[in-house]
Amino acid sequence: MKNVNVLLTFGLFILLSITACKKDNSIIADSEIAVTAENQAVSSDLAQDAEDQTFTEIEERGGDPSTGCPTVTYANPKGTFPNTITIDFGTGCLGKGGRTRAGQIIVTLTDAIINQGAVRTATLQNYSVDGVKIEGKKTLTNLGPNASGNTTLSRKVEGIKVTFLDGSTASWDAMQTITYLAGFGTKQNSDDIIEITGSGTGINKKGNAFSYNILEPLLKDKSCKWIEKGKVQITRNADSITIDFGNGDCDRNAQLTLPNGKVKDILLHN
Repeated sequence: MKNVNVLLTFGLFILLSITACKKDNSIIADSEIAVTAENQAVSSDLAQDAEDQTFTEIEERGGDPSTGCPTVTYANPKGTFPNTITIDFGTGCLGKGGRTRAGQIIVTLTDAIINQGAVRTATLQNYSVDGVKIEGKKTLTNLGPNASGNTTLSRKVEGIKVTFLDGSTASWDAMQTITYLAGFGTKQNSDDIIEITGSGTGINKKGNAFSYNILEPLLKDKSCKWIEKGKVQITRNADSITIDFGNGDCDRNAQLTLPNGKVKDILLHN
């Protein structure tokens, strides 16, 4: 089965990966809107990591036989539906990329996610990455083809809450739609091309509310490391930061529009 979880990558996590010159960083470093963007970036990245682990352990490995961690257990025989799968990282598993994950991901499935109408819900239970706790759940629903014949999936993000090492917290919720432009149903992921739309709300580390919105669909070609096109806006009170990911070229270039209207060229993390 293809990697539907990796396809759910939300463009906001890239905000954490921006590398710009010190002059540019100093402009936004102390503003609350920048803090909000960074909080959302970390939260999205860690929540995405849990989704990626869900795919890896269920669709590919079924647990790591070399270490015995995590373990993957099925309430009913594998391949039958409905089913509940528990991915258990115990007190900690050191995985690829050097991240240590602990706790459980509880996954309920009504059908294989490649089938129209299938619903997959992943709930995080005492789950953490490198000591940072992540709570909440995400639900994928295969909506079938749209008017253009492209397969679409809805993604509902509920109650994602991140507790950082210093005890502070940030949270967010979202509704998104993922549209396959190419590659759906193939075994490999490198031929996947998707568009992501949607919006959401959250609470930053200072306890203040914000909203975010994908202004223009985010284009992700799985053969490229970066999001290649689209715009995302994060708003706190009257202040907004907008990221423009470009015109479809596979490169690190993007533009940041600051609350004062200034536009800065930036580089995404390599």
